[in-house]
Amino acid sequence: MIRKLISIKGVGKYEHFNASDMKTGSLFDRLNVIYANNGSGKTTLSAIFKSLEDGNPNIINDRKTIGFEKDQEVSILGEDVRYDFKGNKWRNTLDNLEVFDTFFINNNIFSGFEVSPDHKKKLHQFVIGEKGVKLSENIKQNKETIAEDKKKQKEIELEITKVIKEFKVKDYIKVGSEENIDQKINSKSKEIELAQQQEHIKNTEKPKLVPKIKLPIDIQQCESIIGTSVEDIDNEYIHNVQDHIHSLKLNNMENPEGWIRKGYLSIDHEEEKCPFCSQELTKVQHLITSYRQFFSEKYNKIKNKCELILEDAENYNLQFELEKSLSELTKNKSLLDFWTPLIQNEAAATVSLEKNNTDLNELYNRAKQDLYKKLETPHICMSTESFDLLDHEIKAFNSYIEEFNKLLGTINPEVDDLKNSERDLEGLEKELRKLKEIKERFKDPILTYCNEYIDLEEKIKILNEKNKEMKKDLDDYSVEIFEKYGEKINDYLKQFSTGYKIKNIKSTIVGRSTEPSVSYVLTLNDEEISFENLNGKIQASKALSEGDRSTLALAFFLAKLDIEENIENKVVVFDDPLSSFDSNRRNKTVNLLIDKSRKLKQTFILSHNDSLVFNIYEKASPSMFTIFNGKLEDLDQDDMEDHMEHRYFTQLKKIESFCENPKLHESINEFRGSVRIVLEDSIKFRYRKYLKKQYTDSAGQLIGPLNNKDGLGKMINLLEVSICKFKEPKEEVISELRELNEFSNPSHHGSIESAHRDEPLTIDELITFLKQTLDVVYEKL
Repeated sequence: MIRKLISIKGVGKYEHFNASDMKTGSLFDRLNVIYANNGSGKTTLSAIFKSLEDGNPNIINDRKTIGFEKDQEVSILGEDVRYDFKGNKWRNTLDNLEVFDTFFINNNIFSGFEVSPDHKKKLHQFVIGEKGVKLSENIKQNKETIAEDKKKQKEIELEITKVIKEFKVKDYIKVGSEENIDQKINSKSKEIELAQQQEHIKNTEKPKLVPKIKLPIDIQQCESIIGTSVEDIDNEYIHNVQDHIHSLKLNNMENPEGWIRKGYLSIDHEEEKCPFCSQELTKVQHLITSYRQFFSEKYNKIKNKCELILEDAENYNLQFELEKSLSELTKNKSLLDFWTPLIQNEAAATVSLEKNNTDLNELYNRAKQDLYKKLETPHICMSTESFDLLDHEIKAFNSYIEEFNKLLGTINPEVDDLKNSERDLEGLEKELRKLKEIKERFKDPILTYCNEYIDLEEKIKILNEKNKEMKKDLDDYSVEIFEKYGEKINDYLKQFSTGYKIKNIKSTIVGRSTEPSVSYVLTLNDEEISFENLNGKIQASKALSEGDRSTLALAFFLAKLDIEENIENKVVVFDDPLSSFDSNRRNKTVNLLIDKSRKLKQTFILSHNDSLVFNIYEKASPSMFTIFNGKLEDLDQDDMEDHMEHRYFTQLKKIESFCENPKLHESINEFRGSVRIVLEDSIKFRYRKYLKKQYTDSAGQLIGPLNNKDGLGKMINLLEVSICKFKEPKEEVISELRELNEFSNPSHHGSIESAHRDEPLTIDELITFLKQTLDVVYEKL
């Protein structure tokens, strides 16, 4: 509750107002009326109350007194608190204060004939009250927070997009970590290498199997022959035959051994003589014995085997076969140098292609030499060492070849796959970039960015869920409130006898707006009124008068008070609730304001309208105040009776009082106006029917009827030609009226065209004119 305006400094017309300057310094009551002319400071006072309501310093700043150099100050006494505006801010605010004024209309209802989205938003806050505003503010704050968080997300997205090309940001943030990412990157890099060498791969042959060494002799058989001996053969006899054969060869005999064998077989050993030379065989018995042993079956069997083996051995070129295998190995080495880095085979990287250092051909020749020795001495057992070594090394060499060929068996299918595969280089490079980007995803600063983004996403989700809940609460509350509100508005419009109605009033949130607003349809006799220039609809600029707009705004305001849950705690200020165009709604407005004041904690009515103020005074006996020269003044009962009395009587009393008791400080010019008012009103009251007619004057000109702009001179002219009758002769009365008209005429001043200068009017002369006026009014009209 507001108890008193203590002081106002530098606000509008209140340059230096102090409550101590008031006549009685009365406190504000429950119902207070401030009665003052337009331009006196009523609107400034309501603006101060509005600033006190929401703590907005701009409302006061915008009304700084012209030429006031100091800081603005306002001090208001409340019930248990003092409200001070100092240092461009309020120390306290009065939250339960509501102000109805032109600013309320312009800000919440419409500006001129325009209803903007901003009007609808502010009206929404006005209607739904503290509970609804709190929900709306929470929704708005959440939306603003969401917008700010989304802005932060956009900033994070910009940073993330600097390092990614293959992912959308939201997908990238959700990417999980990859196991063995480095290994996958390396593997993908190799695939890219393969794709880059695709043509070379197709044109490069795969490694071929290397042939193993297969000797024409059976080493075990050779070892068996070499290691065999004939025990009953004398080595001496063998040497004798061999020496004989050798001597024959020296004599150029071909196949001496065959020749001897043939001769030996021709001998009949039961005979005692040689079939060729007839010599006694007993004489060459030693030679025959030598032949017998040399050409024995066991001896020759061994010898024949040696000869056969040696024949095969001599026909086989081991060196050639070795060089062929080694050549194939060398070629494969070159191929494997190409293929090994390309295939996914660990064994290929470990294969050794080092040449066997052992000279197999030399071992082979040594073995052959042992066979030749055996051939010369088939009956003697020889060492098998050369064959053992040859066997070991051949097996080792072939084992190596076998292992190598086995490795090729695993490598070549992969080589075939490489040669037959078609690889998308562009696709592989994209996959590699994705892998690298996944790796970066879990390294700072991207890791931090993604975590922040996820946190913001979760926060936004929670805020959206909260907003849904609060939006539902607000919608449920708004449906109930706006249903009551629409009914109340229409009830007031009906009481004000208008043809207007509100339909479909509800709470909405349009588009991406963060604030709810009011939507409604205004109708006139069930026809929709548009605040926009829409074809086929009645336009507000043509349908709504200024009085209609004022009435509609008041209905909006009063309806809000009716649905308030705590109206008994409200302090309400009405600044000119009745416009000059609402005279036909005056009585209803007065009754409604008085009725509301009985429910409110405190009411202020600021008005310049005599009838509205006087009616409220007569019906409700409020505390009365006025504003004069930037000062708030009390109005007591006598003041009010003076104000309420008709100006005719007040001016008549003023003239009579001065005539009885002249006061030298009174303004003579003011009495000129008083004379004019008394004469004009007296003539209007008494001769109204004559003033409303048309006449022809002495010059033949039509004059009349009297209109609202015509003054005393026109009245006298009409009365002169009319058939009206006075108490005294008409000519004398008309003459006196003209004299008084000249005296009271506001333009009756000297001018430079005048031949003389008017002398100042004396008190005696003034009293003469005043008494003459009273005489005309009371005795002659």
